[in-house]
Amino acid sequence: MYTDGLIVTGDSAELLRWRRKAADAGDLDALMTLSLMYLHGRGVPRDAAAAVELLKKAADGGDARAMYTLSSLSRTGEGVPRDEVAAGTWLRKAADAGHVSAMAQLGEDLVEGRNGAKDEAEGARWVRKAAERGDPRAMRRLAALLAQGQGEAKNEAEAVAWYEKVAATGDATAMNALGEMLAQGRGRPLDYAAGVRWFREAAAHGNAAGTCNLGIMLQFGLGVTQDEAEAARCYEMAAAMGSADGMYRMAVLLEEGRGVATNRDRAIELYRKAAAQGVPGAREALRRLGVD
Repeated sequence: MYTDGLIVTGDSAELLRWRRKAADAGDLDALMTLSLMYLHGRGVPRDAAAAVELLKKAADGGDARAMYTLSSLSRTGEGVPRDEVAAGTWLRKAADAGHVSAMAQLGEDLVEGRNGAKDEAEGARWVRKAAERGDPRAMRRLAALLAQGQGEAKNEAEAVAWYEKVAATGDATAMNALGEMLAQGRGRPLDYAAGVRWFREAAAHGNAAGTCNLGIMLQFGLGVTQDEAEAARCYEMAAAMGSADGMYRMAVLLEEGRGVATNRDRAIELYRKAAAQGVPGAREALRRLGVD
């Protein structure tokens, strides 16, 4: 098992003895490894309290990994009383100590106002720090902040550049967001074909929104040859993945018999599912069909 770069396995008695000796001597790696062994019950009986004690020793020694883990445990209440204030304190300590995931999490917490502390500008600064250190989640979030002008001055060109970086790592959410930016002419000149390419990539990675967006491009022939039958297949797949927009758009095609055979019952079923998720137009469609 790998946790923050540490290998945690079922140790032999002799190796375990040496790990404990190293931990007693204050070796940070030994403290971290032993704490995770207790936390997950690997090679030793599971003991969250013992894990927390070791983590605190490592944190006192300046180990950012231990600080970040203590923050996570304080959020969940594992081994320690659940305490959001303590979680936030440990998270900030870990971020200050250079833990990249902690930087990303702290930034998101501040942007969203979690734990009662909302500061979009400071949050964006932490997100940027993590993004500049290569954290994919932070890179994607920074792109979104730049695109929206949230916590940062709005800069769609830079947003596109960050989406491109994280999309290249295989992040399907970023692929879809990049496709949307390009298909809307935001940050770059309008380019439907490029949007379609990224929607296809997102769909190939199982992204529901990207699959639905690919359907839209196919339905209306934007950057690709118009093909309502293929659009319907995309909407059906997106709906199966939980996309409310995919449900609504598939229902429209089923009601009107476009790209698929007319199927009023199935259309109503999908309208109802979409309406339950608050999709504009779905409730109106049900009233129009007299089945609200």
